[in-house]
Amino acid sequence: MKCLKIMSMLSFLAVVIYGCGGSGAVQPGEFNTISVDITPSRTEAMINWLTDEPADSKLLYGTSTAYSDSVMDDSLVLSHSVTVTGLIQETEYHIQAVSENGSGYQGCSMDTSFITVANVNISLLDTVVSVGAVFQYPVRVEDAVNLQGLEYRIHYDVDILTVLDLLKGPFAPYTNVGQFQFDIDTTAGSVYNAVSWPVIFLGDTLIGTDADGGGVLTYVKFQAVSAGTSNVSFPLDSLVFLDVYFQDLNGSAFDGEIVVQ
Repeated sequence: MKCLKIMSMLSFLAVVIYGCGGSGAVQPGEFNTISVDITPSRTEAMINWLTDEPADSKLLYGTSTAYSDSVMDDSLVLSHSVTVTGLIQETEYHIQAVSENGSGYQGCSMDTSFITVANVNISLLDTVVSVGAVFQYPVRVEDAVNLQGLEYRIHYDVDILTVLDLLKGPFAPYTNVGQFQFDIDTTAGSVYNAVSWPVIFLGDTLIGTDADGGGVLTYVKFQAVSAGTSNVSFPLDSLVFLDVYFQDLNGSAFDGEIVVQ
């Protein structure tokens, strides 16, 4: 069996593999290049690789190098793309891309691992302030991966706090394409905010959004009007997280508490 020279784009190494699975030493030659690129999300991963001759597409994957599962496409192509579904978030997976051309020559990538992404979450903190204080209370977003849209509402105790304004944080969109809307109801003790980030394209290729990672999305400008403890919470039915295809994302919310002394 003939095996090919491979380069992994993640590790930037070029190696010669002698037979997929370690058997049959062969010389690299006419069918000699595979480049591998991995794009993980929370429960899926897209794996792309290239060959310099038409070949089929087989991906071995699992939580160890034993590769408990595989995906196969018999089409002979130069550009290979396999999407693996049903993965567990925040879990390390190992993959090996395998291709065989029409002459029966086979090439394998080196073992490569990746970690699926955590759920996006939005959180409030616990803090202590003095009566009469005017302060900015952060609303944080973490573990965002190309988040396209976010909608939430915050409830608070109107006998203890009043809201003066809602200010953009560093994680909020600043372009005209991205939207930032809010509504404050001081009688009901409610702040509503809807945010969207522009989707970025390179030609016809969807790249993602600027909402990657985490940071302060907004600052609620509160004034403490009387002593006491106010829960500051997200009603679960108010939370919406959208990906770049306007599909719902799983998300988590963490409430906070403000103590006024």
